[in-house]
Amino acid sequence: MWPLGGVRAVVSVEVSLLVVITVVAFAPAGCGHGVPSETPRVAAGDDGPLGALGAPSQEVAGAWLTHETRCDGCHPQHAREHVRSAHGRAFTHPVFRAEYARTSSPACARCHAPLAVPEAPSVGTERGIGCTVCHAVAARRDEMDPTSCIVAAEATPRAGCATCHEFPSEWLETPGEYAPGQLLQRTVLEHAQSSAYATGSGCVDCHAPPATRADGTLAGYTSHAWLGGRDVRTLRASFELQALTTRDGDEVRVTLRMRSRAGHSVPTGDVYRALVVEVADADRTTGTDGTARSDLTQLERQFEETPLGLREVGDTRLPADGTPREFVLTLPRDVERVRVVVEWQALRPSVAGARRLSEDDVRVVALDDIMSVPDTVTW
Repeated sequence: MWPLGGVRAVVSVEVSLLVVITVVAFAPAGCGHGVPSETPRVAAGDDGPLGALGAPSQEVAGAWLTHETRCDGCHPQHAREHVRSAHGRAFTHPVFRAEYARTSSPACARCHAPLAVPEAPSVGTERGIGCTVCHAVAARRDEMDPTSCIVAAEATPRAGCATCHEFPSEWLETPGEYAPGQLLQRTVLEHAQSSAYATGSGCVDCHAPPATRADGTLAGYTSHAWLGGRDVRTLRASFELQALTTRDGDEVRVTLRMRSRAGHSVPTGDVYRALVVEVADADRTTGTDGTARSDLTQLERQFEETPLGLREVGDTRLPADGTPREFVLTLPRDVERVRVVVEWQALRPSVAGARRLSEDDVRVVALDDIMSVPDTVTW
């Protein structure tokens, strides 16, 4: 069941949205000591996803895929993490597959399968966002030397992330779906407004930290698990929530105060992502008349239909700069204990159901706790 039966109140039109499920972060560490070959890597251009990274052109995609498969032998830990990560599953994740099946836009593959071979699109997609996409951004690697990849000094970590997490509606190549002139993803712009950016902390500091062992000691390499909204611990650490319950007249008022603790807005990424905050009677889900004893709010980007396509008209997410949002939810006066649930959603429940996606594919419960009335709790 969807927790507490919440339904998101946003645009009802089921548009075809290619959900970018990854938390792409450019990895600044080179994988070898070699120098670039004489043949420069051919860039796809700076006017689309992966342009800043110099995505493989049609002429070199196959060669890069050959290099890609050689990384695992010398970097087994990274390979094991990558295959299970959002990067590794960028093209095969059920949410992406469900959306891609509706349009098959080439724009989607540029970020979700940049190593795919144009002449045989199914080749290379299983690597998702592979090693060479982030690590070998300056020149073609020596085909005989798997350690000869280098990293371009001019390519910054934020620029690498921006190629797939900061793009306008025009890049989707689906005219009429979204109105032009608006960013469908703006995580990097959000990061620039955060305290993390002010202190010099970048994307990889949170999403690709030093790997640790089960006992908490450093493992000696950089994590390639790329943890983000789909990881409970990472999601839970991305916000602070304070709840105050009081009785006021014929109702219980639950005053909620939330702020982002991440280096971007919460939630971030794709336009359909939302953080659903719901409160309910912890002891009775329905009243004697059958009505639900619950209330909710959604933190999300809001769109409306226009002749040119969907246009953003509001944003209730937690701001990147840490400014708190405060809202009040209400319950019947006789409620003694309040259940508080915070859930991340990749898609609206109705859309997920229509796509035949499982709850585990599209939702993560970050917080599920109970408090008394009256009481004050901070999570």
